[in-house]
Amino acid sequence: MELGLYFAFILYAFVTSITPGPNNLLVLSSGVNFGLKKTIPLVIGICFGFSIMFIVVALGVNQVFIRFPIVIPVLKVCGSLYILYLAYLIAQAGSIKNDNKIMLKSLGFWKGAIYQWINPKAWIVLMGAVTSYTYNMTEIIEIISIAALYMIVGFPCVLLWAVLGDKLAQFLIIGNRMQIFNRSMGLLLALSLIPIIMM
Repeated sequence: MELGLYFAFILYAFVTSITPGPNNLLVLSSGVNFGLKKTIPLVIGICFGFSIMFIVVALGVNQVFIRFPIVIPVLKVCGSLYILYLAYLIAQAGSIKNDNKIMLKSLGFWKGAIYQWINPKAWIVLMGAVTSYTYNMTEIIEIISIAALYMIVGFPCVLLWAVLGDKLAQFLIIGNRMQIFNRSMGLLLALSLIPIIMM
């Protein structure tokens, strides 16, 4: 890939990783409810899962979508239902004093990694990246290097949302602010599906 395309890809990775979406809203909520340390495995899982998905799709799985276009709406529906379920869990989380054990079980490295496969925004970002930046790549090492580059750029962007959540927690411990925040985050996570569904 030409140097100019690398810079364009870095910009693409930065913009798609830093902007609000299901991943970042989930990370923000986790940072608020469980702190930075417990949210880091989720952040790593999201970045790792997306990179693995990138490699698999770039190596030819995208041909499945071309041959069987019905797969895309099925993924959208399944992913959207799971995001609505996560939105419900977040909205039901109470104050910071509560254990929130139901939600805690939903977070972590493996959940973050697997979640990418049913996250509609992840698929949209991925298909844009694969079709724009890896269309003429034949060597697997090139594809792996691009996926690694996305992870290197994406990790600090997603981590920033966890840090923001961790800092917000200090403000939200007063009164019922945490409950209001969790309900707002649940609603925002659900609303984040609107532009995805409209595509």
